[in-house]
Amino acid sequence: MIWILIEYTVGTIFLILQFLILSETSKDINKFFSHIGLLFSNALGTVKIAFIILRRNKFKKLMDILHDENYQYESLDEFKPSLIFLKEKRFSKVISISVLCTFTLVGISAHASAVRIIRKEINGTRFEGDYNCQDFVPYYFLIPFEVDTTTKCEYVLFFMDISVCAFAWLVGCYDGFIAALLNCVKTHLVILKGAIRTIRKRVMRRLDLDENLQIF
Repeated sequence: MIWILIEYTVGTIFLILQFLILSETSKDINKFFSHIGLLFSNALGTVKIAFIILRRNKFKKLMDILHDENYQYESLDEFKPSLIFLKEKRFSKVISISVLCTFTLVGISAHASAVRIIRKEINGTRFEGDYNCQDFVPYYFLIPFEVDTTTKCEYVLFFMDISVCAFAWLVGCYDGFIAALLNCVKTHLVILKGAIRTIRKRVMRRLDLDENLQIF
């Protein structure tokens, strides 16, 4: 819970700083649309997680239903529900980890690219002429302190990394959770189909009757 609170705090501060620089980016149409795109993504990430938190009881109820023992079936011949479930569980795990890693790499790659450009374009450790740190920061946000050296600009990039990763993890957790939940529902339907198809054979075996017995 503390970790989530920290993520939301950092993300909220970054979101506010993004809003505060809107008037500046609106002077350049390309910067403005790029800025609006990230701003919308971050705001959407906040709404997504808030949705899960506010509807957590309903999600918990659905998860309890999916874990109900009444929906667990015995294996029979090629029908192996436990193996089906474990296979899909591994798939959901891979998807969730892949989403988190991909979203995290977005922020890290942006940082590495910005540092490389700064070291290529700036001679020494101070910004001179028309250059400033804002020219090299991949994502636009109001920098709340004076940045006149490349070292301070790297501090800004680290703050940007933490903030972008916070939003990336929030969105990644939401997407991973929803994907896993939908995959779980799909898996239960697949298992239910197999259970219905083998119901006669399972009943006959449970009653210790000949499977070829014709009742009618």
